[in-house]
Amino acid sequence: MDDLRPRRVPCTRNLAHAVAAAMLGLLCLGLWGSSAAPGEGEAMWLWQEGEHYTAQRGSTGADRKRAATRGVCLGSGWGASVDHYAEYPIEWPRAADARLILRYAREFAGSATLQVRLDGEPVGGLVGLESTGGWGDDGTHWRWHKVALGRLAAGQHAILLEIEAEASNVNIDGFFIADPRFGAPPDTDALRALLTRRLHETVAAEPVEVRTLLLPPIARKEPVTEYRSLRDTIAALPDDLRYVIEKTARKANCYLLKAFDVGQPTKYASDFVWHDLRKEKAWQLPFGGCLGVVNPNSDLNYLIGFASGGGRARFHFPASPTLHLIDALGYRCSAAPRVEAQVTFIPVAGDTLQVVVALRNTGPGARTVSVVQAVARQPLSLTPSQRYGGVTVTAGRMRWAGHDPGNDVAMAVLDEWTPAADERVGALVATLAASEPSASVTMSDEPNGKPWSDGELGACQVRYEVKLPARGERVVVLALNMRRFSEHEGAPTSRGTVFYPKETEAEAMAESARLAVATLGNDWRRSLRDRIARYRDLPVIALPRPTWIADYYACLELPRANTFSPWGTIKHPYYNFCRAHGHEPYGWWSYGMHGHEHLSTFVTNVTRPELSAFHLRGHFQNQSADGGFPYGVNHQSRPGEHTSGATCPFIAWEAWTAYLWSGDRDFLRDAYQACLRDYGDFWLGTRDRTGEGLVHWANWWETVRDDPDLPTWTLSGGAEKQEALDLNCYLLVVERTLAEMARELGNQDEERAYLAAADKRVRLMNAYMWDARDRCYYGISEIFPDDKVNVKDISTLFPLWAGLATAERADALVAHLQDPASLGTAYPVPTLAKDEPLFGAQWHWHGSNWVEMSWLPILGLQRYGYYDEAARLAEINTRMVFDTIDKISHFREYFNSITGEGVGLYDYIWTAMPAIFITQIFFGIEPTAVGLRVMPALPEGWDDISIGSLKVRGRRVSVRVTRDPKATETRAKVNGRTWPVEGGRGVFVPWDKIGRRVSVDIVQPTRIAEIHQPPWPLPHLDHPRVPPHPRLRDQALIDATRADADRAHRELKK
Repeated sequence: MDDLRPRRVPCTRNLAHAVAAAMLGLLCLGLWGSSAAPGEGEAMWLWQEGEHYTAQRGSTGADRKRAATRGVCLGSGWGASVDHYAEYPIEWPRAADARLILRYAREFAGSATLQVRLDGEPVGGLVGLESTGGWGDDGTHWRWHKVALGRLAAGQHAILLEIEAEASNVNIDGFFIADPRFGAPPDTDALRALLTRRLHETVAAEPVEVRTLLLPPIARKEPVTEYRSLRDTIAALPDDLRYVIEKTARKANCYLLKAFDVGQPTKYASDFVWHDLRKEKAWQLPFGGCLGVVNPNSDLNYLIGFASGGGRARFHFPASPTLHLIDALGYRCSAAPRVEAQVTFIPVAGDTLQVVVALRNTGPGARTVSVVQAVARQPLSLTPSQRYGGVTVTAGRMRWAGHDPGNDVAMAVLDEWTPAADERVGALVATLAASEPSASVTMSDEPNGKPWSDGELGACQVRYEVKLPARGERVVVLALNMRRFSEHEGAPTSRGTVFYPKETEAEAMAESARLAVATLGNDWRRSLRDRIARYRDLPVIALPRPTWIADYYACLELPRANTFSPWGTIKHPYYNFCRAHGHEPYGWWSYGMHGHEHLSTFVTNVTRPELSAFHLRGHFQNQSADGGFPYGVNHQSRPGEHTSGATCPFIAWEAWTAYLWSGDRDFLRDAYQACLRDYGDFWLGTRDRTGEGLVHWANWWETVRDDPDLPTWTLSGGAEKQEALDLNCYLLVVERTLAEMARELGNQDEERAYLAAADKRVRLMNAYMWDARDRCYYGISEIFPDDKVNVKDISTLFPLWAGLATAERADALVAHLQDPASLGTAYPVPTLAKDEPLFGAQWHWHGSNWVEMSWLPILGLQRYGYYDEAARLAEINTRMVFDTIDKISHFREYFNSITGEGVGLYDYIWTAMPAIFITQIFFGIEPTAVGLRVMPALPEGWDDISIGSLKVRGRRVSVRVTRDPKATETRAKVNGRTWPVEGGRGVFVPWDKIGRRVSVDIVQPTRIAEIHQPPWPLPHLDHPRVPPHPRLRDQALIDATRADADRAHRELKK
């Protein structure tokens, strides 16, 4: 290891404190006001955070205050009693006069009384800190108080703050130790800017180090090194499962993560997602194309390479994917001439990867091959470099790297920053271990770069020499652990989760090394078997576009990939919208589940409807006392008294559909009870000011289409002042769904009541919302019920999905969809019609295509018998999503409705919807309460598709659909027997006619005559006569609404 430049460093608690200032800057003893020792003409100062004490009594934990320097301070009860204190170490560079400048906040009247002590001796008299009018959430709450310290000798000192009177509660943001020339910044912004600037200077001046480490001895479990090629493992699988595994290996998606349901549970606080460097196409990466993975949260790359004959390691070489599951990734390649290698990456935990390198020498002579693992980060800057959309990179400079010869582990430590990169909050240690003894450890600026010599550090590379006998085989097991930590309490949290547990550097290093070494003993053969076994839930599918097969499987994987194990208060597995792209704890989109993201359950049902039930139970568990489902739920959620923001009322429909796929009556009973309260107690009880039965939103962000300037909302003076078309379509579906639930549970009286409520809503909406001139439905102002909101958007088509429109009115709605100047864009359905003034093809909800919402019009077309149009839209939307996946290796949040380009966040859970388009529209597979309906609608030009081993209510369903240009009518067989054809298109098979397996074969003619009619019987729209809409009498509300609506109309005309 002559390239290591070793330095003997004992790994002890004292070491951690000795290097703390160099490693963590601001979070340690203090931040100097100069990047070097201050000169004679400069004002000396250092800053000490109040919550970064060495000891304290009285505070229950760091207190979060928005206007504190770091958003946290010493508080939470500190100062209430005379036995409270806080102690801080400081180091002063040279003898000089000094004073302490304390930043504090206190809301209570009167003074807080404390004593300042320097090295145990009191400084001056008692200090009185007057009330500032608040505890620190506002910048005006903070004040400075100065205490002269006298002549301060160079060296280490201790500052002690002691409370001297009861009820002296005070929040301490921090303090300066400074010479008399220094002036404290005037406000929070200036203070933060000063500290950030000095921090960056300090970081730039800090040394980068290479160390030889002495960690505590770590016991090793014998690794599994019996040779078993992954190719042989896959070849031995049952035919259906082998087909799925081989097709998923070819998908374009690049993520790899720890699945929630295999092995140990996921841990929200330490979850790292990886991107395959050979598949990642969205960003130009410094190690793109190498064999390895990159973690977007840290921008840290983990590479596997090979060398022979003592040459340089190769990381970039031809390789073929043999496996790519959510939680396993395998490549086959050549490690050296006549040496085959199979490299398999397995996330055994959210923070730990196991890599199995299986080598086979096919030659007649013995060979020695070097297997290399490396962690690398492009040393672009001191602070994090942001490059991954929707994921905040928090890791900055590689601070040091080292090797422990006793345990044979290598480590690299990187700085960790806040999302704004204005403060270091901790560190990230990456540890490498292997089943083979290391032959060399190299620290360099990049893999295969020059050995480190006081320059930038970018790579830690370990080489292992593996001897292979003639035609022999060997297995090498590698491991990587990633661990975040902070040496101080009060590191920022998100969603109530501590991502930087308080540990010394020594403790973090020891635990990371222990986890990496323990991973070597993981039975990787069993891990692979368990991971592959989960894919028995996926059907076998054949489509005329071969790449669509892998993309279909990618859709089926996405909801499971975005799911976490239960964590915090949530009792069931739950998802974050974009976990598969990268665990992002700082964005709003990463905090949990909404009713509209639950539309992804339509995809989840295809493989695991029990997981759909778990996702939906998150809302059941957190239902408010008033019956409402909260807008979003996550691991912090608790049931509340009132629903301040409601989630979109899709949940009853989603739960009913999950039941239809699973047949789980316990879930159905729970869902029915929860959803009837949400409907009756909440929506009807709190959102109907006029009492006629039509309801309104509470605000624009409840609506799903959460653009406050969307004309659909502004033209009525706000979403809360409108009986919206979309919301009342949702409620109509809820009423019909509750009726079906009641019927299934044997509650006939309740079934009739909900059907009557649905009939009433149908009459009201047709009477008040239909516009005879424009031939479509509009929402209406609740304040001025004669005023329709004359804006065509995606909800214009929701009456098809809800079964609101008559056959004649349905024809008129479809005409809008087929009009290229309106809703018929190249990639429909736009969320705002093209001929509306504020249309933008990729402007969020102002005209882009959101595939989860396009599902409603597609399903509505199918329900009304517009099968060809439904297939056309489903094909366009599927092609739009799949083209994006194949181009950039990711799903996107929404799409440009004219070009089809993806926009917004990556790997968003609801963009998996093409899987249900294919399953329910193309194949026409739809379970009902009494049987299985199969009503296929093939896209233009498709002649043969098949799906097999599809799980429906514990049965395995196979469907094949072909087109015969010579046929004049549809023919069907079920399990080889001729079967009656329904609607000239497909079949219906009662559940009691289906055994454990059912096979459906349908042969259709090229064209099938369509009959367009409502999917439910509609009440007579004129009897009983619908009375005029009730009017509100609140004049202040009327005046304000008119002013808001008039203003919106004027703006729209501009």
